[in-house]
Amino acid sequence: MKTRPILAIFLLAGASQLGAATFPYTNDFSGTGANTAFTTETSDAEWALNSGTYRNTYSNSALTPTTTSLSITGVAGNPFTLETQFTVQQTGNINTNGATLGFGLFASSSTFSSTGNSYYLADFVYGHSTGTDVGRLRIVALGDTSGFTGNTVATNGAADANAAANLSITTGTTYTLRLEGSYVGSTLTMTFGLFDAAGTTQIGTSATASDTSPLTGTNFGYRNRIGLGGGTSIIDFDNYSITAIPEPSTYALLGGAGALGLALVRRRKRN
Repeated sequence: MKTRPILAIFLLAGASQLGAATFPYTNDFSGTGANTAFTTETSDAEWALNSGTYRNTYSNSALTPTTTSLSITGVAGNPFTLETQFTVQQTGNINTNGATLGFGLFASSSTFSSTGNSYYLADFVYGHSTGTDVGRLRIVALGDTSGFTGNTVATNGAADANAAANLSITTGTTYTLRLEGSYVGSTLTMTFGLFDAAGTTQIGTSATASDTSPLTGTNFGYRNRIGLGGGTSIIDFDNYSITAIPEPSTYALLGGAGALGLALVRRRKRN
């Protein structure tokens, strides 16, 4: 009987951590261990684990953002890389509202709502019925623009691997979205680009932005906005990660350690 209060304390402690993660964070959406669906979704019918990917299925004729997120603590103030792979399996009939996919980050609300919430939106226009803005990459501050470059969008990027069509991507092909953030003093600088599946070859140019009073919300995830005149959009996301970028001093330390190791190897060879 005496152990029950202690057990209750442990259960409450575990519940308070439910749905949260810490930086660095990775998720391959395999459904095992911590590689599960995010804790907050705009609709459970739109997001689901699917054979090792996180699938967004959307067929709503209303232009409503579809989002999914989780709380990740410890990112603010640290240099980071936010990355995911994505594959557009099916586009549906994209209308004049266009189709975007991308990240919501440093959000104060888990739903990436535009009302009473502040967050950065880094998204990519992958399709439009008339070709408008197809291939555009952008970084936007929503809800709180104080200190943000230009107050709206800093510098847009342009990535179009399929310029002959009103799609900037090829359906069924896997790509990588990558956003890098670094701090100089209190200023956050971000760079956002599209890459091949391996993440080694960039397609087009990057979008960039900076904020002298950066946001510090803990909610991170996906944010899509797809205008459809019919049909269904299907996008598979995979390998979502927020990892640390080593500080320059760390690079120097690693370089020094490598040089020391090489010297020891050479000395052993001589002996």
